[in-house]
Amino acid sequence: MSIDLGKIIGTAFRYAFSVNRILPYFIINLFIFVGIIILLTSAVNIIPIMMQTGTPTMMYAGQFIASVLLFIIAIVIISLVKILVDSAVADNSRQFWAGKDRFLSSSYDIAKKKYLSVLGAVLIVGIITILISMIPFVGWLISMILGIMFMFVIQSVIIGGKNATKSLSDSYNVFKKNVLNTLIFWILMFIIIITFFILAIIPVMIAAIPAVMAFVASGGNFMSIIPLLQQNMNWIIIGGVIGCAILAYIEVFSQSAMSFFYISAKKKGRS
Repeated sequence: MSIDLGKIIGTAFRYAFSVNRILPYFIINLFIFVGIIILLTSAVNIIPIMMQTGTPTMMYAGQFIASVLLFIIAIVIISLVKILVDSAVADNSRQFWAGKDRFLSSSYDIAKKKYLSVLGAVLIVGIITILISMIPFVGWLISMILGIMFMFVIQSVIIGGKNATKSLSDSYNVFKKNVLNTLIFWILMFIIIITFFILAIIPVMIAAIPAVMAFVASGGNFMSIIPLLQQNMNWIIIGGVIGCAILAYIEVFSQSAMSFFYISAKKKGRS
């Protein structure tokens, strides 16, 4: 029995086209975007003052650094929440593949029950890939290969019932037994995700075109774009909200596609 990548990708697109599945990711993305806007607004307001006055420079720099630290803390908290949502999508997409189209909320109990195992698996993979990526010259390549091998750890915990450590070997076994299919799947996913990411940032880039043109025309003078950023902030925010929705859709798509691939690979292994 072969893995039908066309069916997996097509089903993932259909699965993701659902407000109740997109909404959690949209809210998460919105929180991140709001944090970025706050940092951007803070920089836009503080930099001119720092350029004009000398004595309060450290005070304003301290305010900006505090904002950055709060943003980092918020990102950590949001990442922990996202792992819960990813886990719920893994279980919910398992049900969808079996012909049961249920609300995402029905899968949160399982996601909560297995949260620590999923978190442990994600942290182990993250630590390994980060450390490996520090190897000069080839670290990034080895890290990328390891990322592909351990791509299914969430699915292994939620769908396969493995613990944090066994999920790594389970994900590796899925890769080892389906090397070509896994690589083709990863390439397809990469192309699709990059395409949607570009679509997501286009609205923001359109809103920021006047500021970019002013920056280029001034020979790289950052001060020249501040008034234009302030004037176009409403349009930048609108573009960002649209981008958050597009990214939310592709996040649901990618998690469900990995679940469908995992299920198909496991079924193939038993046939």
